[in-house]
Amino acid sequence: HPQCHWCLEGYIHQQSYDMAKLRKLGKEGFRNLVKGRLDWERVLESVHAESKAYTDQDAFLDEVWASLQSGVHERADTDKGDILLAFQGPRNLGKNLSQHRKLHFKTAQDFKEVMAAVGRGTLEDNVIHYLDVMARKTALMEVMGDSPEAMFKDISSYIQNKYKSSFPDDFRKNQTKLKNLYDTVSGATMVPDNYSLAKATTLINTSQNLALLGSAAIPALGDTFIFSPAELRQQGQGLIGSYIKSLINTLNGFDPALRREAARYVGVTLEAFHGDVQTRMSLDPSQPGWASKVTQRWFRLNGLSQITEAAKAGEAWGHMQWLGSQKGNAFNDLPTRLQAQFTKYGLTSKHWDLLRKTAAPIEGWEHYGDMLVPERVYDLPDNLFGDTPAKAKAAKQKLETLTRSYILDRTTFASPTGLEVEQSILHQGTRPGTALGTMTRLVGFLKGFVLTVMTKNLGDQFFASGAKGWKEALINGKMDGVGLASMAVANLAVGAMVIQLREMSRGRTPRDMDNEEFWVTSAVQGGMFGLVGDVILGQHHNFGRSTIEALAGPGLTTISDASELLSRTLLSPATGEDMQEIRKDFVKLTSRNLPGMNLFYTRAMTDYLIMNQLHELNSPGYIQRTEQCLRERGQTHLLD
Repeated sequence: HPQCHWCLEGYIHQQSYDMAKLRKLGKEGFRNLVKGRLDWERVLESVHAESKAYTDQDAFLDEVWASLQSGVHERADTDKGDILLAFQGPRNLGKNLSQHRKLHFKTAQDFKEVMAAVGRGTLEDNVIHYLDVMARKTALMEVMGDSPEAMFKDISSYIQNKYKSSFPDDFRKNQTKLKNLYDTVSGATMVPDNYSLAKATTLINTSQNLALLGSAAIPALGDTFIFSPAELRQQGQGLIGSYIKSLINTLNGFDPALRREAARYVGVTLEAFHGDVQTRMSLDPSQPGWASKVTQRWFRLNGLSQITEAAKAGEAWGHMQWLGSQKGNAFNDLPTRLQAQFTKYGLTSKHWDLLRKTAAPIEGWEHYGDMLVPERVYDLPDNLFGDTPAKAKAAKQKLETLTRSYILDRTTFASPTGLEVEQSILHQGTRPGTALGTMTRLVGFLKGFVLTVMTKNLGDQFFASGAKGWKEALINGKMDGVGLASMAVANLAVGAMVIQLREMSRGRTPRDMDNEEFWVTSAVQGGMFGLVGDVILGQHHNFGRSTIEALAGPGLTTISDASELLSRTLLSPATGEDMQEIRKDFVKLTSRNLPGMNLFYTRAMTDYLIMNQLHELNSPGYIQRTEQCLRERGQTHLLD
């Protein structure tokens, strides 16, 4: 089509608008901003093509503003990706993918000025966002047809009418799960209901990111010794060899050239451009641009981004190398676990016979041996896939996608990363800015990693032998006991390492390891819970919190503490409470929530120069009491 998105001259990405900026600017302000910058001849031509004639420019722009500020155009499951279609009823998504744009600007400068005023993110952000939306739309359409939302409702109605009377409880439970998952995949859960409330929630969670996760890179090292070896065992590698190979893979991933190759061949590490590193903890991709940028830069500053990228790139590279090394084996001769994994992802013996023909060294990387690269399937002869060029092309694309998806998905097990399934569980299909959506995002903050470990890594071990449920896995022994035991031992060892490294980052000597409390804490703060263990499960050991308060999430706990402190301050004249105690608690609250103060490589300095002095000022003798506690635990300062 001469006016489709990708056929427009100079087209780069779908226009992306900031709901908050549009609402602040208002309907009249938007008209004044855009009206003189539009190429009205092209605008009206495209609008009339939709059989919706406009003669009043103001009425047209008012409708555009109303649609954009609602956020409905961000969803991927409807035809509302263009700005006027929110008011035109159910339509066909396939048709929408080739729709022409509704706003045409006179010049590139006009477009830049409008985007600067009401747009969202940078050029790079918008290109990535556009690709993400188009990928979601294409995936939904491939699986559920041209009208996925209507198809989902039809399927749900059919199941309800046929099976509801037979399985009422199971049906209701599963229908809710499926609806939550569908809303997550379609992007419905990323559109704020009340933008101000959603923004406040994001501000709270972002501030907690900056205040609590300065040393997140330390427990993230546990991926190499806990989850990655367990994943390699699921691919058929040996127990001891999996630990050695995991360490080698991670070290390889720190090579920038290798990361570029991994991104080129399977797409791993591209999430660094997409801003997904923070979803390891929060599983909330609905963060606005400013929050996402702050979080990304913070995780790069504290080293988590670099470690995550290296782990995933190294793991993907290792997968390609491992599969390449198996090219001499027929499907039935592959390790049993690898066969099971292939079957789970829809890769058959016929697929494997085709894939192993492509295994060969990569130019410039010959020292890694044979590598199985997904895109090489396009080099195979067409007659191996179909009797016509069209069938062969479709079959090649399917096999390439299956193989790439397999490698990419398994890297999210080796370096636990929550995807749509985990997001749907944590947020329960709620939207930001609703009462329930706000609670799930505050309570669920920092719990996403633990949820991902439970659903992916532990689930993988429990159901590795084909168990259909937890009962069968536990009672009938259909689980990988060796894998679970090795993960538990590695978790304990990594937890001990994390504790000692954190002590040293605070300028202290290592803790005494010859006591029960140390190893209990190690189990909590190992790789399975390391990013959040001291915040969610171990907070009460340090600050006197109850477990319930800690499980409520750091955001709600901080709000509760601040409210209580304010109440005590206002009521102190009546209650007679000593203001000295209130000031001491205020300093404690501030020290726990001050952004940027807990970077692991500056923590000792900030404690010595700033925080200790504040505590001493408010509570004379604080430094002496702290040193006495250290001596009782057998510790001293590193520089003593």
